[in-house]
Amino acid sequence: MYMADGTPTYNVDEALLALGFGKFQYYVLGYAAMGWVSEAMEMMLLSFIGPAV
Repeated sequence: MYMADGTPTYNVDEALLALGFGKFQYYVLGYAAMGWVSEAMEMMLLSFIGPAV
């Protein structure tokens, strides 16, 4: 689709496809994964320690 002045418009899906998946996205995904893993480890640790406390 084009605007009245001839510039193209994008919806969210098209914009994300145009940007691609680069180095920054890999860093963000890696940091999110580390946070998710650390939270899972904390929950597992608390499940073992909880009954003893």
